[in-house]
Formats: sequence, C-alpha cells, structure tokens
Amino acid sequence: RVQMQTEGAQFKNSFDAGLQIFRKSGFQNGLYAGISAAYLRQWLYGSCRIGIYAYLLEHAKLANVTAGRARDDISFPKKLSMGCISGGIGSFVGTPSELALVRMSADSKLPEAQRRNYNNVVDCIVRISRKEGAMNLWRGATPTVARATLLSACQL
Repeated sequence: RVQMQTEGAQFKNSFDAGLQIFRKSGFQNGLYAGISAAYLRQWLYGSCRIGIYAYLLEHAKLANVTAGRARDDISFPKKLSMGCISGGIGSFVGTPSELALVRMSADSKLPEAQRRNYNNVVDCIVRISRKEGAMNLWRGATPTVARATLLSACQL
C-alpha cells in the first residue's frame, strides 16, 4: 500500500504492484518490507485500544452498580466517548511504529545511496530517535490520532 502511494509509482493495479515489487526487491525486502513494524503497530494500537475501552466500560458498569442503576445501562454518548478516548490513546502509543512502517516500506524507493536499510522495527525506531530526536517519532501524530479517535468511537 505504501509503495503504491509513494511518488513515482507506475502500477496498473494491486496485482501489478505486487508483481513488480516482488521482481525488483524479492519477498522479504519487497513485499514484506516493514512487516515487523506492521505487527508492532497492530499489537500496540489494538491492545491499547481494546484494553482501555474494556477498562473504561467496566469502570462505567461499576459506577452504575454503585449508583443503584442497572449494570449495563450505559448511554450511547458515554460509549462513544470511551471509544474516542481509547482509540486516541492507542493511536498515540502506536504512532512510532506507524512511522517505522512507512519508513521501512518506502526505503526501497530511495536511490541506493540514500537508503537506510533498516534491519527491523526496533532498529528503525532507535535510529530515528538517535538521528532526529525522540519527539520526531510522533511526527504526524495529530491526524493519525484524530482519525483513530473517530474510527474507534464508531467501532467500539
């Protein structure tokens, strides 16, 4: 997906993109470039989002019991806000791995002399942090968090 979106891509469709990328860079460095970052992103974002939502939902249920209301009587706006909160936090936590995913996937599009040749997601995140500063791991976090906030509000 990232390679189809980067500048200079000349693909007819997804199948053609996969075939050309495989021919040029192979399986591991082409089609699966950035897979470790994709796994880390899913693990961080998904587990934070679901875990925080479950915690907030359980807290709301306990508050209902304490107040003498039905345990599961939680309003839609309250559930919506819990989804927003959990999605926003999960997305913020996962932003460094999202950045690593984009960098690792797009690395093969750079001229050979400019490639970073990351070994894995940890190598990528450590090198970005050392060369550009730790705060740059969250570059682009605002639109990512905003998108995830709305998405999680609707999904959870």
